[in-house]
Amino acid sequence: SNSRVDSIFEESTEPWSAPLVLKERSKPTERDYHLIVAADGMNSVIRKHYGGHICSRGTMSGSSPLDIGHASGEATTSWLVTGQAEATGVQDREYTVFRGNSPLSMEDLNMDKSFQTWGEGKSMRFATVPMVFPSNATRKEQQVWFITIDDDGIRQEPDPAVRRDKLLEAFRDWHDPIGRLVESTPPEDIIMERAL
Repeated sequence: SNSRVDSIFEESTEPWSAPLVLKERSKPTERDYHLIVAADGMNSVIRKHYGGHICSRGTMSGSSPLDIGHASGEATTSWLVTGQAEATGVQDREYTVFRGNSPLSMEDLNMDKSFQTWGEGKSMRFATVPMVFPSNATRKEQQVWFITIDDDGIRQEPDPAVRRDKLLEAFRDWHDPIGRLVESTPPEDIIMERAL
């Protein structure tokens, strides 16, 4: 219904299913939902509130490895917090991801397929895939690439051109066309993000 979820109605007697309380309404929905897709980013309100929780509801008899049933048949509405920190926390992967779009085509690079190369140490990786899109009634191809590396000197460099040069230096012994792809990308267009 394209509505924002305010909370999950925890009084349901059905296992793995519950009505939702929507922002626009103060009462629960008439139907139960089994899955909520929260595409609201890394700081998701739904994930922070409900991620990692196990809802223990009592409509099944006996026990299961997931502990969803109780012999009494009564609903238990408490959310267990076991594992919530792992499910909702953000983990620093201790490397940085650099992304760019090279104007070079597969033909320019004498390549017939995309590739990924893994290094040893410093979380070094490189990958590229072609991207084709319409441009002025023609089709234009670019190579979308990413590099990962754990190097504070590169990450902390404020000048995009110097930062690109440092990336090129760090990956200079890697196979062709890695250097050409990075070098052909304007430094100001290379996106840098910490891997979280």
